[in-house]
Amino acid sequence: MFLKVFVLLRVPISIFALLGFAAAFPDLGAWFSLGAYVYLGFVSVQLWRAKPGALKLAGLLLAVETVGGVLFVLATDIVTGRVDALGAVLIAAGVVAWWTLPNSLCLYLLRGRFVVVPETQRLPPIEARETRRFEVKK
Repeated sequence: MFLKVFVLLRVPISIFALLGFAAAFPDLGAWFSLGAYVYLGFVSVQLWRAKPGALKLAGLLLAVETVGGVLFVLATDIVTGRVDALGAVLIAAGVVAWWTLPNSLCLYLLRGRFVVVPETQRLPPIEARETRRFEVKK
């Protein structure tokens, strides 16, 4: 339950972060943002279903969102051609501290849901366990 709420709550902020590519680069940024939105949808579905490889995909998505978030804040400076290096570093540190690290922590705490249990370690279906208990031994 918590995983699904987490996935749903992070999507709107992720959309704004990925919008930074279109804002910073008017010509090709829109196409990159569109591709990033498709990737966001794919990763969100993988996280929603708790697929085994979803954590690696989410890690790459967090990196792209971090860059997009920095570009979103610095878009006007990039377009005009006057980016302050110290300001860019501070904004990047803020995006990492307030978006990337909390998301990484949540995904790290939920990593047990993405583990594939080998067939030899799985419990039998509930029906088989209940019927086996009531069998009469001869």
